[in-house]
Amino acid sequence: MNEIFKTNVTNAINSAQKSIYSSALLATVIYTLTGSKELDKLNIPLIGVETDIKSGILIIMLLYIALGANIFYSLNVANKNLNKIENKELKQALLLSPSIVCGPLLVRMSAVLLPFFILLSCFYVVFQENIAVALLIAIVYSGFHFYALTETFKLKHA
Repeated sequence: MNEIFKTNVTNAINSAQKSIYSSALLATVIYTLTGSKELDKLNIPLIGVETDIKSGILIIMLLYIALGANIFYSLNVANKNLNKIENKELKQALLLSPSIVCGPLLVRMSAVLLPFFILLSCFYVVFQENIAVALLIAIVYSGFHFYALTETFKLKHA
């Protein structure tokens, strides 16, 4: 039975890590879009909608929320499976995997804060340097990411 839990933990950690990388990449793409002076309209190909750049970026950010939800869910699953493993050496071995979510605190926090600050700077530009609105929107969009960070604390102390 431990083999199933071990596989689940490994798969969940890998899924969370892929979503972390995707979130950082998506934040960088959004940053590039907001920095473009020539871009007035944004065509969103999957849903076939053309919209102004502000609305388009907020729509694209739904993917960022979905990635954060996947990080949280994956880490939650990893924690549940890890807690079912009774062998302490096996638990420690699983947590030694080369992954951002199993890394030191500074690495885990950087994985969440770097995309957050990229988004904050994007929203600061998009909303005409209104820091309060930019901060509020960046926090709302990054909520799952911050909540997932708490799951990494549980994972490290399982």
